[in-house]
Amino acid sequence: MLKSLNNLVDLSVKLVETKRRSLSLGLLLVIKLVLLATASLERIFFAMTFFKNTLRNKMGIRLLDDQHVY
Repeated sequence: MLKSLNNLVDLSVKLVETKRRSLSLGLLLVIKLVLLATASLERIFFAMTFFKNTLRNKMGIRLLDDQHVY
């Protein structure tokens, strides 16, 4: 049954056809939560990368030479 489904639209249609609407509402809430969490994590990692690159660009040659391991 589930192998024939290609995307969320097909899954939603199949749930309505089989009259499992209460399951479909719960599933949609879970999907929204996962998408929201994914977007939030991407924003957080982007901000961390931005600040790390900004700090690295502000470092001078002297500081980098002091941190170099021989």
